[in-house]
Amino acid sequence: MSIGEKCTKETPKMFSDNDQQRLMKIVPMDQAILGWRDDFGEYLKVITKPGWNMTRKYAESWQNGVQMNYLQKIWTNMTDLGAMRLVERMAKLFVRVKDGLSKDDHE
Repeated sequence: MSIGEKCTKETPKMFSDNDQQRLMKIVPMDQAILGWRDDFGEYLKVITKPGWNMTRKYAESWQNGVQMNYLQKIWTNMTDLGAMRLVERMAKLFVRVKDGLSKDDHE
């Protein structure tokens, strides 16, 4: 008795003969490898497409001026001391809240 015969006799059948013929087909190894290669190529395209699109959009944003506008806003904010104004407002708010809390403590 060959190993193949032994395996088929000892392992339970998962599919009926009809389902097995419908679900499985035997193909030559070279065709199977070519099919796997094509499937793998498609898989690579699918998983790399989002990164590729993001990179393309980023490059386009430099070409159409979006990135330059963003950098210009940052530069304007830095030269106008926008962050310092924000810190000043936060400090005033902090002092006002602290004063309010200390008044509540004395009452």
